[in-house]
Amino acid sequence: MVGTTFYLFAAFLLYQRFQKSWILWLGVLLPFLLSLSRVYVGVHYPSDILAGFSFGMALCLGLIVVYKSLNNRGTKIQKNKNTAV
Repeated sequence: MVGTTFYLFAAFLLYQRFQKSWILWLGVLLPFLLSLSRVYVGVHYPSDILAGFSFGMALCLGLIVVYKSLNNRGTKIQKNKNTAV
């Protein structure tokens, strides 16, 4: 769950900076491959992986919404500062 959230959000931030679509694919592929390795080694059941991936993706979407709202709010504040001066 934490790995999924980290890699997806890191891919989102890198995509915001560089605008390369392969970054998003890598952000999804890496947690998927890590989860397959955990099942292969026998550390987790597939249902654990599916639940963790789903919850991690939901958490990442929540982080993206918060990031965008804070980023937009900061932009509006800066615009208002510049127009008042």
